[in-house]
Amino acid sequence: RVVGCAMSVASDRYLFKVRCLPCVPCLLVFGTNHPCEEIHHIESSRSGASEFLIVPVCHEMHQGPIGIHGLHRRGFELRYKVSDLDMLAKVNELLA
Repeated sequence: RVVGCAMSVASDRYLFKVRCLPCVPCLLVFGTNHPCEEIHHIESSRSGASEFLIVPVCHEMHQGPIGIHGLHRRGFELRYKVSDLDMLAKVNELLA
């Protein structure tokens, strides 16, 4: 149980840092710095590590009609040429 608590503290700290970043899809696609309003979890991982596989997003690029869930993951990737892994790499770059 101690490991779980440690993971929770670590993931909470990481979440706080990621929430301070701008919307990564807006940054990559449009070159704009919209504030983070929501957190997108990378779907390909459902393990405990998934709390670290997150991307800051504005509402429009997350759940709006032109967003990740509005266009569905594959449609978003085809339209903008940006994948979940591209966005996650940008998060890591911004946090470095």
